[in-house]
Amino acid sequence: MLSKIASLVNTGVIQFLNLVGLANRDYPLHDYHMFVDGEEPTHHIVGTGNMANAGDQKKLFTSKSTLLYATADCTIRLNNSNNVAIAILAGVWYEFYQNVHTLFVDVIGINGYLYAYFEGTKPEECRLGA
Repeated sequence: MLSKIASLVNTGVIQFLNLVGLANRDYPLHDYHMFVDGEEPTHHIVGTGNMANAGDQKKLFTSKSTLLYATADCTIRLNNSNNVAIAILAGVWYEFYQNVHTLFVDVIGINGYLYAYFEGTKPEECRLGA
């Protein structure tokens, strides 16, 4: 009987955590930018792609989920050009679950592309202090 109760509690906890995770993935704002070899060093402020392309959002935001894919090895930095350099390997998908407002691109490999997709919320909704 004790084993059955423990199993039910464990199942309930896992279901609760999954529901909380899904509830926190409701990111209404989105942006996309493609970086090309030869343009670096450069940067992209999250939200400007949607604004520049006559998107319906017309606002900067904080990305809570940043998805990156590169066709050649790249080096990036998040939020500040002085932050730690992050190596992005070609052909590997990367997703960063942290508050990102600016993506800095230091290097893109020869003839390479870096694709960046951002999903997030308005800065006042992103729980910076949490």
